[in-house]
Amino acid sequence: MADDDLLNDIGYINNTGTSMAAPYIRGTIALIKQAHSNWGFDEIKATITNNANILKDEHNISKPKIIYSHENILQGS
Repeated sequence: MADDDLLNDIGYINNTGTSMAAPYIRGTIALIKQAHSNWGFDEIKATITNNANILKDEHNISKPKIIYSHENILQGS
């Protein structure tokens, strides 16, 4: 399989799983800690969980939309 076979029509790879999610979540946590340095695990988890935009994929499976997580976190703080 050529590398081009992995790309969608706009040049991005569409993939899922913890290996893809971990860097986004870690970045989100870093933004929260920067804005709220005194928050612990429970506050951070609640902020991420309560401010996620839930989407459904083509199989009607719920998936959080993390593209706007920075905006959501700032609104939820």
